[in-house]
Amino acid sequence: HGFGPALRAFADQAAESHGTRVDLDVSDSTAIGETAGIALYTILRELVDQAIRRGPPGWLRVALASTPDGGLTATVDDDADPERRRRSLESIEERVRALHGQVEATSSGDGTHVRITLPPHTARR
Repeated sequence: HGFGPALRAFADQAAESHGTRVDLDVSDSTAIGETAGIALYTILRELVDQAIRRGPPGWLRVALASTPDGGLTATVDDDADPERRRRSLESIEERVRALHGQVEATSSGDGTHVRITLPPHTARR
């Protein structure tokens, strides 16, 4: 259960193809429901693809964590050139809003950090 193995296979392929070190901590993927899991998997793949298109990054980290209230946070960090195209995050934001979640994205000279928070009622669907 959970999308961890599928995301691991995708991350391994991206790492091999682009020489990127990928750290994946998605053990909490089993805490998410099937519908939200499919949507979140698609969002995370898109964020990884965006980082590779910008860089490719030397390193990339994807992590999931359960929140104390039963929700979920997903973070994607990379050291690729900072994201400057607002449009590339708009589709991610739309998908997260459809899950009643929130997105915070920050870019600096050190790369891009994206944090997605899903509320408990969405994370369990």
